[in-house]
Amino acid sequence: MDSHLLLCQITWAILAILAIWQLLRWIPAGTDKLNPLPYVIALLQLSYIPLLLIAIISAAFNMKHECIASIIILLISFTSHTPYVFKKIKKIFHFFFKSKSNTYNHESTYNKKIRIMTLNCRYGRANAKQIVEIAKENNIDTLLLQEVNKQLIKKLHDFHIEDIFSTQQLGEESENDNGGFNAIFTKYSPQRTLDKTVNIDASNVPLVTTKIDDITLNFASAHPKSPMRGCVSWSEGIRILSKILKTFRLENSKVITIIAGDFNSTIDHPSFRKLLSSGLKDSAIELGCRLRTWPTWLRWPNFTLDHILFNAHNCSSHALSHKSIAVKGTDHLAYITCISFKLNRPSRYA
Repeated sequence: MDSHLLLCQITWAILAILAIWQLLRWIPAGTDKLNPLPYVIALLQLSYIPLLLIAIISAAFNMKHECIASIIILLISFTSHTPYVFKKIKKIFHFFFKSKSNTYNHESTYNKKIRIMTLNCRYGRANAKQIVEIAKENNIDTLLLQEVNKQLIKKLHDFHIEDIFSTQQLGEESENDNGGFNAIFTKYSPQRTLDKTVNIDASNVPLVTTKIDDITLNFASAHPKSPMRGCVSWSEGIRILSKILKTFRLENSKVITIIAGDFNSTIDHPSFRKLLSSGLKDSAIELGCRLRTWPTWLRWPNFTLDHILFNAHNCSSHALSHKSIAVKGTDHLAYITCISFKLNRPSRYA
């Protein structure tokens, strides 16, 4: 067989596999619970590498059709990044046109800012002193932790976390805890606290409800199981979090719901996008900038598994900024987001 023909056949076979790989991001939500789909889909953000290599080889060997096909699939592979890019472009245009008319001003439009931090503490091994220091330095209003144990809680109090956060709510411990329970620390006085919200085959999701003027805020710390602990539980655990929105808001009230934590999923996972379709916004997507959150020891490749999601009901909210910070003892980075919302009058908390 002609060597050039053989190379063409091999190239088409590889392109067919890569094309099918791209389509996996659009399978129905819940179908991605089948092993090993969670892992295969998570790696989609790296699929441009083999596609770019094939495009170069095809061009070098004068395989025009194969080169065109690889470029088309290569463009499709950037779907992993387009939600961030499109939002960034939209923000730039919005800022430009609003600035020209002098009507766009975050300080006047959104006059209350809250800073949220989430961190997977890796079996409670995260450095307690550093967590408290980061919370102080970044003026964190609400801290949401995952994979916490009693030893870490004690260490946090040894470093006087109660001096920063007056309210503490721990998730109800259960046999389904994956690496530990979840916890919430907040500066705000609670109207309601729960150690369990939704029935999830993973660590229970605690909730703290507070109120700032006419706005009710719900904070929930979530950690669905990783696929390694069960792909079915992983998918169902992500999607079930949408029930928090419907359960803890009143139709005629102004409510902002914030669900943060290690979701063990990326924007490419259909189960995660199903959760977003319930009305939750991902702060990183809203800001048009993907930040790495796992693992701490790799600059590249890396994944965004930790998210801060928010929903505004009968009011408006906006993600202003975000960043990630390394914490000793854990493989996840702390993820911090500033979210703002409009009040009817100047807040006594501002």
